[in-house]
Amino acid sequence: MTRPMVRHALLALGAALLVAAPVAAQTTPWLTADQWTEDLAVLDATVRDQHPDPFTRTPESVWVTRLAEAATTLPVMDQTAATAEMIRLASLLDTHSGIFPDESGFHVYAQDEWTVMADGVYLTAASDPAHLGARIVSIGDEPADLALAHLRPYMNADNESATISMLSWMSQVPELLQAAGVITDITTPDIVLRLRDGSVVTTQPAPLTFAEYGTVQRVRTAPGTELPMAASRRDESIWWSVDADHHAFILGYNRPGESTSAALTDLTAALDAGEVDRVVVDLRYAPGGGYHPSLPLVQALAAEPRVNQPGRLAVITGRDSISATTALASAFEQQTEATFVGEPTPARPNTNLDEITFTLPNSGLVVHIPTTLEMIAGPDDLRDAVYPDVAVPLLSTDFFAGRDRALEAAMTLP
Repeated sequence: MTRPMVRHALLALGAALLVAAPVAAQTTPWLTADQWTEDLAVLDATVRDQHPDPFTRTPESVWVTRLAEAATTLPVMDQTAATAEMIRLASLLDTHSGIFPDESGFHVYAQDEWTVMADGVYLTAASDPAHLGARIVSIGDEPADLALAHLRPYMNADNESATISMLSWMSQVPELLQAAGVITDITTPDIVLRLRDGSVVTTQPAPLTFAEYGTVQRVRTAPGTELPMAASRRDESIWWSVDADHHAFILGYNRPGESTSAALTDLTAALDAGEVDRVVVDLRYAPGGGYHPSLPLVQALAAEPRVNQPGRLAVITGRDSISATTALASAFEQQTEATFVGEPTPARPNTNLDEITFTLPNSGLVVHIPTTLEMIAGPDDLRDAVYPDVAVPLLSTDFFAGRDRALEAAMTLP
């Protein structure tokens, strides 16, 4: 699953501050106060020493306050509650930082895959074919939208795109749902679905380990239907095709760092033959990779006058265009005449990269933080995302009909 929607930074900070950590009745504290003091000191010191820009999303004063609060609350929590609270604390940093459930002994409701769309939360893969395309009505006692709101403080996110990307899988973590007060018993979550035929069913998926996640068989298309092309090819590192109707060369770049030389050779041939007169670079399904090895693609398109002009070069971004992919999108923005289509990137134009991990000495929790800040857009650019010129939200009605409005918009730019 990728870890890796548009909200203002102040609203995001306000939400994080106003939602207090739920404190459930505990019987067996996990670690002593002294042990937590040491873990928090290591967390703070390492963040300050290694993170290139730790307080862009959350002011330093808030970070200090939350560390002090954690030193008081963590010693009375059991292992599950304390781990959830540490995930919540680390999420204050940025999209590239965090403590993640799959590395922390947590579980997942893995029978289905959930995707947060502009019109609700839907099952985009399902172990029961009848449930494919179902809308999640409620989780536990909460309507789905309110359940997700309770989970937001646990999401490591620079912006709304990153939040919905994280929610699409972290909302399936039973321990986080329990910590947020959405469910009480992780074995009986009562997830209510509205199926595509309009009927309503209540499911109680079993919590599985993340190791078991890959063993679950799921379907992604119903009989007689197909996914949008980009979604169906998301597991390919790189792919390209020509849309003859729109004279468009479409390059799906799902793993930045992969060589684009063959694609660029085919593009030049198509341009010379008069088969295409526009290029669409699709970065929606690229969860990071190599930033610097990807720059030849930007440079090649910037140097091609037949496509490097308004309306002739489009870049599609989305909530999964994380890390090096956001950096690549930012480079396109700075160096070309590209028009951006789709959703905002999940990280900032001045992007944090080069992630490291370290382990807290007593809890054993693994923390991820970046160590490099690529100042691609310049020091005066304070945006929390590369925003599209043509915004195209992800809608269930399009997705399950096999329609790709973002690609359509990119191929028909004036």
